[in-house]
Amino acid sequence: MTGWSGAADEVQVLVDELAEELGRSVVVNDPLVRPLCTSRHFGDADPVRIRAILQRDPGDEVRAHVLGHGVARWTAPATVPGAPALGLLPRLCAPLRVRGEYLGTLMVIDADGSVTDRERALVADAAGAVAALLAARAASAAAGRAGRERAVRALLGADPDARDAAVAELGTVLPARCVVVAVEVAGHGDPTDAALAEVALGEVVLRGTAGRGTGAVDGPRAVRVRPAADPDRLTADAAALRDAVCRALGPAARVAVGVGGAVDAGAAWQSARQAEVAVRAARRDPAGVAVWEGLRELATLLCLPDDLPPDAPAARALRALAAHDSGDRLRETLAAYLDHAGSAPRTAKALMLHRTSLYHRLRRIEEITGMDLSDGRDRLVLHLGLRLEALRPER
Repeated sequence: MTGWSGAADEVQVLVDELAEELGRSVVVNDPLVRPLCTSRHFGDADPVRIRAILQRDPGDEVRAHVLGHGVARWTAPATVPGAPALGLLPRLCAPLRVRGEYLGTLMVIDADGSVTDRERALVADAAGAVAALLAARAASAAAGRAGRERAVRALLGADPDARDAAVAELGTVLPARCVVVAVEVAGHGDPTDAALAEVALGEVVLRGTAGRGTGAVDGPRAVRVRPAADPDRLTADAAALRDAVCRALGPAARVAVGVGGAVDAGAAWQSARQAEVAVRAARRDPAGVAVWEGLRELATLLCLPDDLPPDAPAARALRALAAHDSGDRLRETLAAYLDHAGSAPRTAKALMLHRTSLYHRLRRIEEITGMDLSDGRDRLVLHLGLRLEALRPER
């Protein structure tokens, strides 16, 4: 059971009545498969049920197993297969939906597949009643958060007067010296995926602000305003935050976390802009985390569009290079030469080339691209083009 009242008591009554009618253990879960209400046991409890009741969570593997069967997209009761290795018996699972919104599941243990059509109908009816109660509870909770989240959005927005008012409204909740953390869950074209992402972000991101800042969630994106810290601590905390969201959503989740620079509370909007740039870097990093202070020259490049215009000099030059038979080798040579500030000795050493071979390659690059590598402006154009291509997100 949980501490929420009102609708919780009514849900508990429905759960207990259904369990007694069926003679089976029943549970109502939230969208992340964590128990909200459970019935008494009927001699059919498995290790997963016991753990979920004691720890308020079935575990990451069980969550992945259940959600992996697509229950969040179901519109009628169906069976989630058992997983002996996880200690999970088969369950009849009814999705809880109101006006298409996924609110969780009602599950009945069905170890031997003996649930009858009549019992299945009882489960479906109970699920409808429970969903209506949970929807009312969700609306009430959202209303309670709305004021604070509006203030957070104003704090990070473009209107200076609204920012000042938000600082006054949020008061001591805001750290005097803060950073903004932005979290993004990618691949949320499906409304159900977006809803799950919003639930996970609300639980992980907002729960983590208790007493240490504040935050807001907008669908599959969230921001947290937290106390400033040294870069190593910020990186470690961001990685832990990302891991928590990934555990909630499953191993396939694509989560990026960006951390802005440290500012006074009244300038949190600046840190928010930096955090958004850091998220763009995090999307391209296997670790999924980036901190503004560590981006260096990438911070400027990440403020530019992902794609160069096709008629841009750098784009034309790099296309010509790519079309050449030795394009990959010449591109590697060009990148090394530019990264070593046009130093032939250092480039030759890095590539383990004789300097004569290097000069030959550089002449071929100039012929193919039409660029003069002795001209600093041409070198800059090519270097920016290479760096922007390397930063381009996966398609």
